[in-house]
Amino acid sequence: CTLFERFVWLRSDHDGFWYPRVQVGDVVQEGQDVGAVMDYAGNVLQPAVAPASGPVLFLVTSLAINTGDPFLAVGA
Repeated sequence: CTLFERFVWLRSDHDGFWYPRVQVGDVVQEGQDVGAVMDYAGNVLQPAVAPASGPVLFLVTSLAINTGDPFLAVGA
């Protein structure tokens, strides 16, 4: 059994399209590239980096993302 002290969320700062580069269960390091929110032309609106080190516990699989929506969470 693993006990996490924090459940650290990443949220979108833009309306756009979420392209993850990790999967649920992947172990990431703080600052690691985990994906990006892009516009319809493929321009990066928001690079996404892991907010903490730990396993990816939650990942939005929908392409469309709205401002304020969570798209990834890491257990730390």
